[in-house]
Amino acid sequence: MEELRNSFKWLAIATIFLYVAVVLAATAGYLSVQHRAQENRNLIHQVQILAKEGQQAHEGECVLKEDLRDRIQTSVIDISNAELYLAKHPDGVGGITKTDIITALNVKKDLLKSQKRTLSALSVVKCD
Repeated sequence: MEELRNSFKWLAIATIFLYVAVVLAATAGYLSVQHRAQENRNLIHQVQILAKEGQQAHEGECVLKEDLRDRIQTSVIDISNAELYLAKHPDGVGGITKTDIITALNVKKDLLKSQKRTLSALSVVKCD
């Protein structure tokens, strides 16, 4: 009988340890899941921030692209006007020499080429 009592005693102790082990494992699992859930929430928040920044950058690129188109139109008109002016005043006028006019015209043409290259580089940006 004593032997049976000792067996039940050890069985009860083993059962208690098993329950404690199961509770500890479940708690560790729960905490691990909660930690990963918090990490996921943090990542989602970071992605939302990046998405917003990306949208703002895209809007800025579209504004830049539209401004560049306007500048190109202005440059084309300015070059045309300068060429007409040079045709009407082939020797220059009022202290502005023909060379000065041609130099300014060439600078404006170089600027126009640069603006067109920049606009071409922005062609990957799709705007409404």
